[in-house]
Amino acid sequence: MTATLSRLPSLTGVRFVAAMLVFLGHIGNSQIFSDSSAQHTFDRLFFQGGWTAVDFFFIASGFGLTWAARPDDTARTFWRRRFFRIYPNYVVAFLFAVLVGHLVLLYYRSTTMRIWDGLINLLMLQAWSPDQRIEFGVNTIAWSLSAEAFFYLCFPFLIRLARRVPGGALWPAAVALMGAVWLVPLVGRLVVPDQPHSMVGPVSAPQYWFVYIFPATRLLEFALGIAMARIVQTERWPRLLGVLPVLVLLAVAYVVPDVTGLPWSYRQVAVTVIPVALLIPALAMLDLKERWSPLRGRAMVWLGTCSYAFFLLHGRIMESLQNWLGGGPWSTHVAIAMAVFILVVAVAAAGLLYTYVENPIRKRWSKPRPRQSAPAVAARELVPEPGM
Repeated sequence: MTATLSRLPSLTGVRFVAAMLVFLGHIGNSQIFSDSSAQHTFDRLFFQGGWTAVDFFFIASGFGLTWAARPDDTARTFWRRRFFRIYPNYVVAFLFAVLVGHLVLLYYRSTTMRIWDGLINLLMLQAWSPDQRIEFGVNTIAWSLSAEAFFYLCFPFLIRLARRVPGGALWPAAVALMGAVWLVPLVGRLVVPDQPHSMVGPVSAPQYWFVYIFPATRLLEFALGIAMARIVQTERWPRLLGVLPVLVLLAVAYVVPDVTGLPWSYRQVAVTVIPVALLIPALAMLDLKERWSPLRGRAMVWLGTCSYAFFLLHGRIMESLQNWLGGGPWSTHVAIAMAVFILVVAVAAAGLLYTYVENPIRKRWSKPRPRQSAPAVAARELVPEPGM
């Protein structure tokens, strides 16, 4: 098995599927359907999807970075690559959110506190604050990049530790991390204040932050991705764990909250963490075994490559277009057409951001040019970077 140099294009393609789940979840949150039954149906289909997708991105990030890591890599070169891969897009999306989403003066209102909130977001520190005005300030979805920045800071140390774990202990370690994710909501209920009430659901704002936003608790999923990658690299992935049975397990987990009334804090992360953690290696195995995958097509790989830009831009594009086009809600057919229109605009904007900002800056600045041979650079370019 060519575990170290495989391109794993299916993991690139599936990134756009995950980004679409986030997009559809946000479409549902914006209440664009005037027909209450249509809105209810849409919510039941996609409300859980956004949380599941973020879970996927965090686990896939750990998996992809472990897959791409080389034994001779230094922390400094890794952090350099991550900075020039992530931050230029982040800054452009930040400026777009300020200029278009908040119209500068309307958002800051000439107060020092709001300017300070913006600075915290620009420095990618917002996820460390339990204040929801800061967590979701400026570019709402960007809190997850604040968590990712922390993951990247930890990665050189985590991968060194993971490589020391004996092969036979990798599965127990992965199971322990899954169990730890399930314990987080319980710990939150016991030690985190139950007031004030969150603006996003039936849970306190501090508990919501602790379970869903806090980088230290979300690090468990990133570490789980590292463990799953090591399991595949050491050829300890069971043959019976194919994509289809894992997708069935994921579908069951996806509907469990609505069917069982699972407490809110468990549905945010814990309920889907096991099937998502299994799905990523199962998709990787399709590529390693050179089996058919619908995610390997040129269009899906391109969309997956642009998914980080799409992820950053879609929220403010959605908000702005809805406001400019009357705000809604609309009839079912008009609402669907609006959603498609917003999607097309967001994908086009993401393509431009990737083509003219992300890709050129990454190629020019992410690697010290004189220190790598052409074959080494080419090999690394083939490795997917989940990124979020």
